[in-house]
Amino acid sequence: MNIGILATGGIAKKMAETINMMEEVTLYAVASRSLEKANAFATEYGA
Repeated sequence: MNIGILATGGIAKKMAETINMMEEVTLYAVASRSLEKANAFATEYGA
């Protein structure tokens, strides 16, 4: 299953960490009002 996250704050970071621990789930996309924040989040969490 592919998952997208809409935000890059604290709760989104916890969710990304949890998603990355799941074998059948992939962090597929991230969105933010700031392209720079979205890119940094995607790089850090593998989206």
